[in-house]
Amino acid sequence: MEQIRTPGDTLHLCKLLDVSSSGFYAYFKRGTSKRDASNAELLRAIDKIIQISEGAFGYRQIHEQLLAEGYQASPNRVQRLLQAQHYRAVMSRKQKRYPKVSRINTRPNLLNREFLPKSVNQVWATDITQVYCREGWLYVCVIIDLYSRAVLGYSQGRAATSDLVKKAYLNAKRFSKLSNLNGVLCHSDQGSQYKSDLIVRWLNAQGAIISMSRKGNCWDNACVESFFSLMKQQWLHPQGVQPLKYMSQRVTGYIENIYNRFRVHGTHGEVPLARYLRAS
Repeated sequence: MEQIRTPGDTLHLCKLLDVSSSGFYAYFKRGTSKRDASNAELLRAIDKIIQISEGAFGYRQIHEQLLAEGYQASPNRVQRLLQAQHYRAVMSRKQKRYPKVSRINTRPNLLNREFLPKSVNQVWATDITQVYCREGWLYVCVIIDLYSRAVLGYSQGRAATSDLVKKAYLNAKRFSKLSNLNGVLCHSDQGSQYKSDLIVRWLNAQGAIISMSRKGNCWDNACVESFFSLMKQQWLHPQGVQPLKYMSQRVTGYIENIYNRFRVHGTHGEVPLARYLRAS
């Protein structure tokens, strides 16, 4: 559109838009409204969150993140702004899990879905998931403290072995600065890795209390299942099938930079985990 140069140009433009010239001048004199300025500031903050999360967060998570950063906005307002920008979070299909059936070294479900312990290092939950890469499967094992919800330790490898589990436990023990796991309830599913003699004997030697989900019941270990689901849907699957080294780096980045540092957690009053740990 050409620049308006004369009053005649203004009148011609008003006629084309079917508005009065007085209304046209009043609009320009008012300038940007407080609401528009507030929306612009909010959109800048939203854009930063989208860039960091690489488009993984939906409007609810973006709203929680905004509140954690000190912005005031309702979920509906955030949703409207995102819709106006034609934003959609990246998601992917859920993968079906198949339960293991071996009964060797099975332990009872002592956790019994009590997912809110009263102190740190009281209950650790663990599981293994798999990520498909160009070279084949990448297996990831994590250890999550159910009080802090932090990933205390994790390991990655080309095979889902008991050594993969032990490495994750050792990393969690090192991160927590514990000399042993005396009294820590360690909960897992009934995967063969967790029922192996290597892991059972090692946990017993550490003084840990072993707990296992009921056969084929993923809800008994829902916290870790939820962690893996979000990591895959938001962070890994949208990348498509990539080289194993790249996907391994994605896993490390998600755990250390997004989940343990940036992402807000509902169990902590909607604040980032790193801030919660510093305050506790």
